[in-house]
Amino acid sequence: LNTDADLAIVVGGYNSSNTSHLVELCEKQLPTYFIDSAERIISQDKIFHYNFHNKVEKQTDKFLPQKNPVKILITSGASCPDALVEGVINKLVSYFPEYKTAEETIAEFV
Repeated sequence: LNTDADLAIVVGGYNSSNTSHLVELCEKQLPTYFIDSAERIISQDKIFHYNFHNKVEKQTDKFLPQKNPVKILITSGASCPDALVEGVINKLVSYFPEYKTAEETIAEFV
């Protein structure tokens, strides 16, 4: 994994072996948060994410670094619906109104 991202968010089903492998790869280099929907991102300061090693969901406070800009690697499992990933992107982009809109950001990758 060659990235200068500050953190990774992996979106997908908690029972997906494909998604779990993505989490393992990201964890080697970055703070990594495994979520199944945008609703797990409670606020700019709080996220509920799944620890697949222990099979428990946990809360992390201050998950976004206090810097600007924040570089977030977002990836998903192969069977994860695009709408779930777009929801996560929309939620994260809403915390940074001084930057591109969610639609502009998504359009770059679609």
